Amino acid sequence: AEPRVALTLAQALLKSDKMERVIRDAVMLGVAAVQPFVSRRTDVPRAALRTGVRQERWDRTVVSSVKQSGRAVVPPVREAVDFRELLKIVSAHNAAGQNSLMFVEPSAAKSSGVKPSATKPAPVRELRTLERTPPRQATILIGPEGGWDPEEVEAAADAGVTLVTFGSRTLRADAAGAAAIAVLQYMWNDQ
Repeated sequence: AEPRVALTLAQALLKSDKMERVIRDAVMLGVAAVQPFVSRRTDVPRAALRTGVRQERWDRTVVSSVKQSGRAVVPPVREAVDFRELLKIVSAHNAAGQNSLMFVEPSAAKSSGVKPSATKPAPVRELRTLERTPPRQATILIGPEGGWDPEEVEAAADAGVTLVTFGSRTLRADAAGAAAIAVLQYMWNDQ
């Protein structure tokens, strides 16, 4: 059975085969889609995306992972977008009632410049403090190997994205997505 919560993993592009491993793990854990994106600190040449070779490898990885995990649905790996475009997509989904969570480093609360206000909650929350009522859909944003740029964190918060940490832990970009998916599925009793 497919998970009740349709999770989209928005992952900043990673070097070499790391992106394939992220896609493999996310698909086996049950994501509904993977949305690659380019952030300010992404260290992958854009020319690598133009040929379509990466997309073909990602698609093969998805099919292999679907077979391995016994899923009935083949989730798409969408075309890579810029971070600003991703925020537009996420804002539209938020307006339709979808949740969006941006996983940030523990130090992001200090460096982002995002301040709590009457209309915004505390700028960065620990994952364990999130509501345990499952949404219908959610998007998880995972940053690049170099971490988020403070302006990106602030722009995401302004777009209505909930900023979340794993507490005091900073995870590698290629491990954070699988960890976030697994923890959220557990919290929402959606394994």
